[in-house]
Amino acid sequence: MTVRSTAIDNERNRAAAVGTLMFGAARQLVFSETGRGVHTVLVDGQTVLSEGRLTTVDESTFRRELGEVMNAVDRDYEQLVAKQKPAIPYLLQANKNLKKAKLGLSRLVCEGLE
Repeated sequence: MTVRSTAIDNERNRAAAVGTLMFGAARQLVFSETGRGVHTVLVDGQTVLSEGRLTTVDESTFRRELGEVMNAVDRDYEQLVAKQKPAIPYLLQANKNLKKAKLGLSRLVCEGLE
Protein backbone atom coordinates (compact mmCIF):
# COMPACT_ATOMS: atom_id res chain seq x y z
CA MET A 1 0.00 0.00 0.00
CA THR A 2 2.79 2.43 0.88
CA VAL A 3 4.73 1.65 -2.29
CA ARG A 4 1.65 2.26 -4.45
CA SER A 5 0.90 5.54 -2.67
CA THR A 6 4.49 6.70 -3.16
CA ALA A 7 4.39 5.78 -6.83
CA ILE A 8 1.16 7.73 -7.29
CA ASP A 9 2.59 10.73 -5.44
CA ASN A 10 5.73 10.64 -7.60
CA GLU A 11 3.61 10.44 -10.76
CA ARG A 12 1.53 13.40 -9.62
CA ASN A 13 4.64 15.43 -8.82
CA ARG A 14 6.17 14.58 -12.21
CA ALA A 15 2.94 15.47 -14.02
CA ALA A 16 2.73 18.75 -12.10
CA ALA A 17 6.34 19.59 -12.99
CA VAL A 18 5.81 18.77 -16.67
CA GLY A 19 2.56 20.73 -16.68
CA THR A 20 4.28 23.72 -15.14
CA LEU A 21 7.04 23.63 -17.73
CA MET A 22 4.76 23.03 -20.71
CA PHE A 23 1.76 25.09 -19.81
CA GLY A 24 3.62 27.82 -17.94
CA ALA A 25 5.68 28.80 -20.98
CA ALA A 26 2.79 28.34 -23.40
CA ARG A 27 0.46 30.38 -21.22
CA GLN A 28 3.07 33.10 -20.94
CA LEU A 29 3.46 33.28 -24.71
CA VAL A 30 -0.26 33.22 -25.43
CA PHE A 31 -1.50 35.56 -22.74
CA SER A 32 1.33 38.10 -22.78
CA GLU A 33 1.37 38.64 -26.56
CA THR A 34 -0.57 41.74 -27.60
CA GLY A 35 -0.75 40.73 -31.25
CA ARG A 36 1.80 43.23 -32.52
CA GLY A 37 4.41 40.51 -32.84
CA VAL A 38 2.21 38.29 -35.02
CA HIS A 39 3.25 38.39 -38.65
CA THR A 40 1.47 35.46 -40.32
CA VAL A 41 -1.42 33.23 -39.22
CA LEU A 42 -2.57 30.09 -41.00
CA VAL A 43 -5.90 28.42 -40.22
CA ASP A 44 -6.62 25.05 -41.76
CA GLY A 45 -3.96 25.73 -44.41
CA GLN A 46 -5.38 29.15 -45.36
CA THR A 47 -3.46 32.35 -44.66
CA VAL A 48 -5.75 34.65 -42.67
CA LEU A 49 -3.08 37.15 -41.62
CA SER A 50 -0.10 38.12 -43.76
CA GLU A 51 2.46 40.79 -42.86
CA GLY A 52 0.20 41.76 -39.97
CA ARG A 53 -2.82 42.41 -42.25
CA LEU A 54 -6.04 40.41 -42.47
CA THR A 55 -6.42 38.58 -45.77
CA THR A 56 -9.98 37.25 -45.41
CA VAL A 57 -11.71 40.43 -44.22
CA ASP A 58 -11.78 43.94 -45.67
CA GLU A 59 -10.19 45.80 -42.76
CA SER A 60 -11.63 49.22 -43.61
CA THR A 61 -15.18 47.80 -43.74
CA PHE A 62 -14.54 45.87 -40.53
CA ARG A 63 -13.26 48.97 -38.73
CA ARG A 64 -16.25 51.03 -39.90
CA GLU A 65 -18.71 48.35 -38.75
CA LEU A 66 -16.84 47.97 -35.48
CA GLY A 67 -17.06 51.73 -34.94
CA GLU A 68 -20.83 51.59 -35.43
CA VAL A 69 -21.14 48.73 -32.96
CA MET A 70 -18.95 50.51 -30.40
CA ASN A 71 -21.07 53.66 -30.71
CA ALA A 72 -24.12 51.55 -29.83
CA VAL A 73 -22.22 49.96 -26.92
CA ASP A 74 -21.25 53.41 -25.63
CA ARG A 75 -24.87 54.60 -25.82
CA ASP A 76 -26.10 51.49 -24.01
CA TYR A 77 -23.44 51.91 -21.34
CA GLU A 78 -24.37 55.56 -20.77
CA GLN A 79 -28.02 54.54 -20.33
CA LEU A 80 -27.02 51.80 -17.90
CA VAL A 81 -24.90 54.22 -15.86
CA ALA A 82 -27.81 56.67 -15.70
CA LYS A 83 -30.17 53.93 -14.48
CA GLN A 84 -27.68 52.74 -11.84
CA LYS A 85 -26.70 56.21 -10.59
CA PRO A 86 -29.50 56.55 -7.97
CA ALA A 87 -28.30 53.34 -6.27
CA ILE A 88 -24.68 54.50 -5.82
CA PRO A 89 -25.13 56.39 -2.49
CA TYR A 90 -26.96 53.41 -0.98
CA LEU A 91 -24.28 50.97 -2.13
CA LEU A 92 -21.52 53.18 -0.73
CA GLN A 93 -23.33 53.43 2.60
CA ALA A 94 -23.82 49.65 2.68
CA ASN A 95 -20.10 49.22 2.08
CA LYS A 96 -19.30 51.55 4.98
CA ASN A 97 -21.68 49.59 7.20
CA LEU A 98 -20.00 46.34 6.21
CA LYS A 99 -16.60 47.74 7.16
CA LYS A 100 -17.92 48.61 10.64
CA ALA A 101 -19.04 45.05 11.39
CA LYS A 102 -16.25 43.31 13.33
CA LEU A 103 -15.88 39.67 12.34
CA GLY A 104 -12.36 39.09 13.57
CA LEU A 105 -10.97 38.75 10.06
CA SER A 106 -10.06 40.97 7.15
CA ARG A 107 -12.71 40.21 4.53
CA LEU A 108 -12.64 43.32 2.34
CA VAL A 109 -9.72 44.46 0.23
CA CYS A 110 -10.38 48.05 1.21
CA GLU A 111 -10.43 47.41 4.99
CA GLY A 112 -8.03 49.64 6.84
CA LEU A 113 -7.48 52.02 3.92
CA GLU A 114 -9.54 54.88 5.34
